[in-house]
Amino acid sequence: MKPIKFAYFGTPEWSARTLDILHSHGYTPSLIVTNPPRPQGRGLVLKPSPVHEWGLSHKIETLTPDNIDESTHNRLEQEEWDLFIVVAYGKILPSWLLDLPHKKTLNIHFSALPKYRGATPVETQIKDGAETTGVSIIVLDEKVDHGPLVALTEIPMPTPLPTTAQLGEVLVPLGADLLVDILPGWISGSLQAKEQNHDKATFTRKFSKAEGELDLSLDDEILFRTIQAFNPNPGTYLSVNTSNGKPLRIKILSAELHNEKGSSKKLRITSIVPEGKAPITLKEYLSHNPYLYETLKKFA
Repeated sequence: MKPIKFAYFGTPEWSARTLDILHSHGYTPSLIVTNPPRPQGRGLVLKPSPVHEWGLSHKIETLTPDNIDESTHNRLEQEEWDLFIVVAYGKILPSWLLDLPHKKTLNIHFSALPKYRGATPVETQIKDGAETTGVSIIVLDEKVDHGPLVALTEIPMPTPLPTTAQLGEVLVPLGADLLVDILPGWISGSLQAKEQNHDKATFTRKFSKAEGELDLSLDDEILFRTIQAFNPNPGTYLSVNTSNGKPLRIKILSAELHNEKGSSKKLRITSIVPEGKAPITLKEYLSHNPYLYETLKKFA
């Protein structure tokens, strides 16, 4: 098959890792579009996105528009394109752009569509306690994760229940390999997309930092799923009072869920970051702060 001329739209680390896999199979974009550099760290230094850095390291022309505007339109229309590929770009793309290439615009989505459309499919599957997960490749249209389905791979949810970061380590190569498998058939026309069953669609939303505060009255399994789903973002934490009554936020780094006698499950918080302090195990922290022992001993 002759080389595919495509532009790639993406921003975060997962998207850059997808590029690595595509590149290793001989699929290298002619153009990259990603979000502009953002201020990061305590010094608020402008830092390129992981996909931007990938483009720089591979000497590929990279556009970083704040919005898909007329200048982006003019640049894309300068050439004929076989395909656009979108993986976690982070912006809604206009219909004129989606239809510009001969074979439309394909998107890797990290769930088995039509379930878990929207911004947080991985986090929400973990938080919901979904028994299965997967990746889908769709033809993008003007609605969120609504377009026709080209390919889908569904797998059991890994055990023990992973964090969002850990599940990404599974789903990113699964999606990239699936895309590599279907590209020849999609470009040749031997593979056709089919409409999703929209009646079965479910939708996800972005989670706020405030939702990371754990309600210790909830069931241990629900708390554990929230900790795993919100790791690394937006993170989970406990709000407690210090010995002098001042509020203290304790960030949770890691936790485990253990089977107890019968069918009950027990949450163990293994490592934390007390506000303004270094990481420490919960057990060790309680040994230095006995006033919190009665509140948190069940999780240590």
